[in-house]
Amino acid sequence: MSKMNENIFPEGAPKRHPYKVPEGYFEDFQAKMSHMAREQKTVPVSTWMRIKPYVALAASFLLLLGIGSFLLKSVTPAAEDNLLAAYEEVLPNSDEELVWLSQYEEDDLSEEDIAEYLDYIGTSVEDFYTEWL
Repeated sequence: MSKMNENIFPEGAPKRHPYKVPEGYFEDFQAKMSHMAREQKTVPVSTWMRIKPYVALAASFLLLLGIGSFLLKSVTPAAEDNLLAAYEEVLPNSDEELVWLSQYEEDDLSEEDIAEYLDYIGTSVEDFYTEWL
């Protein structure tokens, strides 16, 4: 508190203001300002100038959305990859299962075929989903 009461000006500093307002500056100040306001031309604002900030805002949101979805897709594996990995853990475990599975090409294997296989080995699709996914 004692610092606030101290004099911040050094000893010998001038005690007057160094700047002065010219004589008669404020006498006709209001008249000059209103005259300048009347003379000032208004510039018409185009439709583009009015909507430009909104377009920029929408573009930035779309850019953020695009970047976010790209990052999310690159970090999160696809659902098919997760499902295929889960099926690979269960599928061919014995020679008998390999014989059954050999009748299908890798691209020809459908979800119905996998469900039939799960039924063949005695596992229901619901049990498979709860256990492996």
